[in-house]
Amino acid sequence: MRAMEKPSKQAKVEELKALANKLPAANLLLLKRLLSLLQHIGHNASASRMTSSNLAICVGPNLLSPANEDLLPLEAMLEVTEKVKALVEFLTENCCEIFGEGMV
Repeated sequence: MRAMEKPSKQAKVEELKALANKLPAANLLLLKRLLSLLQHIGHNASASRMTSSNLAICVGPNLLSPANEDLLPLEAMLEVTEKVKALVEFLTENCCEIFGEGMV
């Protein structure tokens, strides 16, 4: 989530690349495949109405959720949900830059 606080797109991409390289190989492969699928669906938004933003809203909370989320106050949960949405949307829209052009 800290990567999304970076001032520029390139800084965010670099931070996410570094983070991705720390993932176990199987997790990284799954993340790449999932983001590739989400990007493919997003490219067909004119037919499906599932933009990268809509996909992030639907999929994001299933990918990332805080520990003890049931104990968080509503305002905190909304803030976390918005950050997760922004991260998943950024990952989806920039997955080729983060993981390389050959992933799609």
